[in-house]
Amino acid sequence: MQKGDKLPAPAFTPSTKAKVGKHDENITFGRMQEIIGPDNALRLRSLSLSLYCYAQSHARQKGIEIDDTKFEFGIFVSSGELMQIDESLTPDSSRYNPDYSKQPLRDYLKKIGWDKTPIELPDEVIKKTSRDYIKGCEILTGHKVKL
Repeated sequence: MQKGDKLPAPAFTPSTKAKVGKHDENITFGRMQEIIGPDNALRLRSLSLSLYCYAQSHARQKGIEIDDTKFEFGIFVSSGELMQIDESLTPDSSRYNPDYSKQPLRDYLKKIGWDKTPIELPDEVIKKTSRDYIKGCEILTGHKVKL
């Protein structure tokens, strides 16, 4: 396959939450089963793929592809019940084609060799990223964003 080629079917790639400031760690499905149990692992894989396929179908009708996304889940310690946590299908957790993501921000930070200390972003980067977020939101929801 070439970069940008579509997979024949969505892929499920689990990871674990990293400590603050670290990247999440990709794990195998087998390791996921060890951590949360086989039933929960199967259920989370099914839920994740169902959510993605539903969102992808909606986006495709609007002329947008969701190239990848992440869903975060937790488990209530007291009951063992699964819950979806954090944002989903936003420009921060997904990559869209056309691109309605934070990529202009990522590109700028990479260009300046950002060392993760607080900085002031140029207006141009803020405006471009904001325009992309708003445009994608309006296309996907069919509603005008009011600022």
